[in-house]
Amino acid sequence: LRNDRDTDTSNDTEYDTLTISLPAKLKRAGLETKLVIDAEYNAFTDSLSLKAPDPYLHKLIAKAHEFQAIFLRGGKTITAMAEEAGVSGSYFTRTLRYSFLAPDITRAIIAGRQPVQLTTRKLISYPSMPRCWNEQRRLFEFN
Repeated sequence: LRNDRDTDTSNDTEYDTLTISLPAKLKRAGLETKLVIDAEYNAFTDSLSLKAPDPYLHKLIAKAHEFQAIFLRGGKTITAMAEEAGVSGSYFTRTLRYSFLAPDITRAIIAGRQPVQLTTRKLISYPSMPRCWNEQRRLFEFN
């Protein structure tokens, strides 16, 4: 990080130039190409920090694990478990499957380190979740 004001001794410029160097790459995300910056610069603290985790993915993963706890208690039909959770049976079973993501994928989502193309919309667009964790990693581009 360099502020050109520190090296420029002329007073002709009305505006200062601030040059910021960050690790970044271009990634395909559906039909779009996104510039992915691995860190965020905080001008107030003059420091770099990790990008913020995706709150929608967090909510989906949290809800899935809440449903898994109900599911693992067992002894009830899906309809009864869904009623206990206060949702429809269809929503319960669709959401429950995200509790079976590979542990490293779940950790990456919670830390905000999932691939940029792994969004809530993309995750829920798959009609079935691969059971094999290596297939999940390949599908969701965890290389």
